[in-house]
Amino acid sequence: NGEMFMKLPYSTIESSDFMDLCQKGHAALRGSEQGFHAVLTNISLFCGHVLTCIISFLYVSSYASYLLGLIVIIVLINRFIQYKQKEREKAIRDEMVSENRQADYYYEVMSDFSYGKEIRMYSFADWVERKLNTALSGIRSKKRIIYRNDLISGFILKGLVFIQENIVYLVFIIATLAGKIDIGSFLSYIGLITSFSVAFNSLLEDSVQIRYHSMFVQDLIEYRKVLETLIQENKKIECQLDKSDWKIEFENVSFRYPNRKECALKNVSFTVEKGQKIALIGLNGAGKTTIIKLMTRLYDVDEGRILFNHVDIRNIDREQYYRLFAPMFQEVFLFAFSVSENIAMNYKDLVDREKVMRYLSDVKMVDQVKALKNGLDTSCLKILDNEGCQFSGGEEQRFLLARTLYKDSDIFIFDEPTAALDPIIEDQIYQEFNRFTYGKTTFYITHRLASTRFCDRIFVFSHGRLLEEGTHDELMALKGEYCSLYELQSKHYSVKC
Repeated sequence: NGEMFMKLPYSTIESSDFMDLCQKGHAALRGSEQGFHAVLTNISLFCGHVLTCIISFLYVSSYASYLLGLIVIIVLINRFIQYKQKEREKAIRDEMVSENRQADYYYEVMSDFSYGKEIRMYSFADWVERKLNTALSGIRSKKRIIYRNDLISGFILKGLVFIQENIVYLVFIIATLAGKIDIGSFLSYIGLITSFSVAFNSLLEDSVQIRYHSMFVQDLIEYRKVLETLIQENKKIECQLDKSDWKIEFENVSFRYPNRKECALKNVSFTVEKGQKIALIGLNGAGKTTIIKLMTRLYDVDEGRILFNHVDIRNIDREQYYRLFAPMFQEVFLFAFSVSENIAMNYKDLVDREKVMRYLSDVKMVDQVKALKNGLDTSCLKILDNEGCQFSGGEEQRFLLARTLYKDSDIFIFDEPTAALDPIIEDQIYQEFNRFTYGKTTFYITHRLASTRFCDRIFVFSHGRLLEEGTHDELMALKGEYCSLYELQSKHYSVKC
């Protein structure tokens, strides 16, 4: 299931509706008292109770079959009440799914080391706790409804059973006093009637439980169907990619994120040739990162097409297409694996350690790694290893840069690649960028416009539209948006020391 989950489109796992379905599907696999295991257990019990009912019926029906009919009617009424109660309970538990997921998230925030600094320095532990308590309050209120309904239905069920038992005892007491049966027969019939009543009641209880837990299993089946459908949609017929001389084309691309009113991109068109270095410029929310998400197929376009060498990228197998890209995203994220595994993103035994050290040297991190107790085998983070190392933000960003270079794909993507670096390291790395990216198609997203001068072309975005396109000199001569942004930044560096 985890393997299938990781093969889903990125846009799917960002959907809260899908995550709710996921939570409901997983509920069928939790423990032995719910879902699949409970269905199988109750089927086994059901078969045993059917056998008991048949044996008891054969013995008692010769004398008091009408009592068996009475028991059947009362038990059916009981089971109908219980069945409706279970239906209501399932509906309420479905309503709790979102709140359960919220509570799980708040528990994670409260216990996850990576949130620790912000929680303490911004003193919002109480705020997180209040949010958790709000979610728990909603859960508790719904559980109270379940318990109240259980109490009411339980009272009715016990009342009906009380009436049934008193009628049975009354009939056989009268028969005994009238001399129709002796004391031994009285005890025997009472025992058989009780066995039939208990078995028939349990039989219907089993059927209710089977039905109830089957609803959880149905959620799991629906979840698996959605998973398989999404994965099958991912598996397009593989096109053999001609990477000898290719280009990427955006044709009138528009896109809006789910649950958003405004388009993130509006009718964007451009072409990038193999080997070009492209800078994507614009204010926050201009659409730069969205371009990358669409180009890498983390999302699919709403309108228009994106072509790789004249082939719509939606007709290319995702895994094959992903191999074209080596991205360095803006979010710095290391896994709790070793340094070498974090860079190579592969099993320890398959890591080219010499290659790892070469790229660590390129990003000015080789000395720091050599100084670690276990060198390349040192764990990043302390989540799984007490001897793990917690790196600074700038060091983590350099690890990500080394990871991107190690993958050595045809297309490099750098989203603010030096935002967390000190000026000296940043300058050293920028001086090496031409060597790092030689022969590669490279996309830079940056707010530091001085770093765009070595790019072949610069795309300037504003409010989801491609506003300007050209080289640094061409855009400066245009005296438009790029020129204004560049001059705004450059004046802060024009003061003499």
